[in-house]
Amino acid sequence: MKAFAELYRRLDEIQGAGERVKALVTYLGQTPAADAIWAISLITGQKPPGIVSIHRLKQWAVEACNLPPWMFEACHKVSGDLAETIALLLPPARTHDDRPLHRWIEEGLLPLGKMTLDERRGQVLRDWDRLAAPGRLVWNRLITGTFRMEIARDVVARALAQIHGLSVEAVLRRLTGKWPVTAETFAWLVDGNSGEGDPGLPEPEAGKGETAIFTATGVLLYARKGRGRQAGLYSDCTFGIWQGDVLVPFARASEGLSEEEMGEVDRFVRGNTVARFGPVRSVRPELVFVIAFDGIASSRRHKCGLTVRSARIEAWRREVPAREADTLDDLHALLTDAG
Repeated sequence: MKAFAELYRRLDEIQGAGERVKALVTYLGQTPAADAIWAISLITGQKPPGIVSIHRLKQWAVEACNLPPWMFEACHKVSGDLAETIALLLPPARTHDDRPLHRWIEEGLLPLGKMTLDERRGQVLRDWDRLAAPGRLVWNRLITGTFRMEIARDVVARALAQIHGLSVEAVLRRLTGKWPVTAETFAWLVDGNSGEGDPGLPEPEAGKGETAIFTATGVLLYARKGRGRQAGLYSDCTFGIWQGDVLVPFARASEGLSEEEMGEVDRFVRGNTVARFGPVRSVRPELVFVIAFDGIASSRRHKCGLTVRSARIEAWRREVPAREADTLDDLHALLTDAG
């Protein structure tokens, strides 16, 4: 994690593509494949969904920092960045965890989604206590789904091509789309003898689009029948977030689930309808999903006061109770983070 946190800092400070290529050559040239592929995935936008809401992370941080809430808020206002504020205000780590990046994600981040809220809180506090400020900054952004970098794929391709003696075009072609984040994928990316579509190699998935910049956890509120291949299924879904004790709609999406999952949602809608408004069915607020979107802005036309762009379903959070979905404050924090 320490090496990746340093790369993250350097890439954030460097503006020119040539200098960013140099930084990536230094990092990727000496990093094991399992870490390198996660680094490439993260900096090109293919990241895991957020697991901890910004609102809860702030609550836990205020407790851990042992500061009056007003003082924490004053620091946050000066910084303008919650993840950075938390990383700097927390007491110095009492231990040091030198696990590499891929283990932090596969053994730390991903299992958080299967924990109860109390277990998640305890784990985050323990993680903070074994990371220095740069690592905490990266960690805070990873677990909230707010990690993002403006690094073009061609910059990464140039670095890999330089390290492994490949053509930039060949590497860039393999970086396109989505691919499994594994050491085997990294070997495929830099294998000069492999061609697109070779048997046994992890092939990029075409037509999936880019990974979203933002994510939020919402509750299924309404559904109506879709079109095309989803005609007849209640696949056009509206999702809500909490405003106090009330769920308010914030996003509408119909893409992102497998056919099997969409069938499950359809059956749930038919069996849990509480009201009908023409073709729209209102359902019991029980199913929780991670919603990905490319942009967020203020809006007077929407009840929640915000509008999101290009929303799609990123993951079904079956283990998360509806009450643990994100809040309107969480979305406003994303809006602030977006500038």
